[in-house]
Amino acid sequence: MSDKTEADRSGDNESEKALEPAADHENVDVEARRVKFYSVTDMSVGLEASRAAEIAQKFDAVKGVASVGDALELANVIKFIEAGLVPDRLSEEDRSDLLGRVPMIRRAVASFFRSVDESNVTSVMVGVPVFYRIDLLDELARQGAFERCQANSMLSALQATGFVLRDFLNSKALVKAYGADVRSLLLSDPLNGEILVQKYLAASTATPIYA
Repeated sequence: MSDKTEADRSGDNESEKALEPAADHENVDVEARRVKFYSVTDMSVGLEASRAAEIAQKFDAVKGVASVGDALELANVIKFIEAGLVPDRLSEEDRSDLLGRVPMIRRAVASFFRSVDESNVTSVMVGVPVFYRIDLLDELARQGAFERCQANSMLSALQATGFVLRDFLNSKALVKAYGADVRSLLLSDPLNGEILVQKYLAASTATPIYA
């Protein structure tokens, strides 16, 4: 016979509940765990390179790219492989195979972003991680999405997923494509004057501002 009282059993149940993960915790973490290439000297290179190699090895061109997060992660995977950042445990044959997969992965990424147009731009942008914002703008520019989408559609879609004016001004291609609309946003709020001050008066900035 158990010596535990009802209060003890109730306490045990509460402890077990506390250990249970939140229902959507895993889904939230998926984006946070994605591979990101920062530089060859970044402290996370070792771990990230191993994950990048695994993603490249498992990529199935037939299934293609399922989401914008997948597409941007694959674009970063390519950067690791082309920089020679692969796990030491890989044989020369495995390294050669990884490099050989790059064109296939690049085509899949390009195909995904070439499909972005007026009809789907809003839905495609959903769920872009903050650390992929620059990557997203680069890929959209590279695959001609700024030419296929009207300014209002593209800028609204980007804003809906969390982009702010400063993100727009960090992209030379976006400002070139939607210059008048971006400037209207810039002039619509006096607080944006800080951005202009940074552009014209700062001796140097970590990220260029195009306005």
